[in-house]
Amino acid sequence: MPTVIHKNSIQWHEIYNRLYSMGIGGRAKVTKRVSLNVDTFFPLGERVGSYNQSWGFGCDIETGGHVFQLLLTNAQGTYESSYIEKSRGGSDMFFGFNITRSFSI
Repeated sequence: MPTVIHKNSIQWHEIYNRLYSMGIGGRAKVTKRVSLNVDTFFPLGERVGSYNQSWGFGCDIETGGHVFQLLLTNAQGTYESSYIEKSRGGSDMFFGFNITRSFSI
């Protein structure tokens, strides 16, 4: 997953307004309703000194109309800016979950 993050307006202490990364991820179905997921992003070029490479493991469990997602990652946020650009987790581990519901009409 080639990724480019571009900021039009940057703070005076930020050096770069365009960051490049290469992501890789995968999903393996364990059963008909359970899958295991993994992804990481490799920075291309320089990052701020406190940057650590982000990675994440997940498990999706489908039940009827619900999907439960369990996440284990070293990035505190799951949005692009936190996960790819400003990952500071290092050896810290964070656990998260999502629940989604599908509705049919």
